Amino acid sequence: MSLSDYIPSKCSKTMSCSEDWIGVGKKCFYFSDTRNWTASKRFCSSQGSELAQIDTQRIW
Repeated sequence: MSLSDYIPSKCSKTMSCSEDWIGVGKKCFYFSDTRNWTASKRFCSSQGSELAQIDTQRIW
């Protein structure tokens, strides 16, 4: 699977984000599968961001 499998095609990259971050709407997302939850939360905090929380299986 690639990153594009997680982002619906109807969403456009409208946000200008830092390198390695993906812009969707008015948000920037960073995807990593190499960190556990604690390390991910610490990384997000160091970037001035928050860990994303997925509340539903529904795709936009």
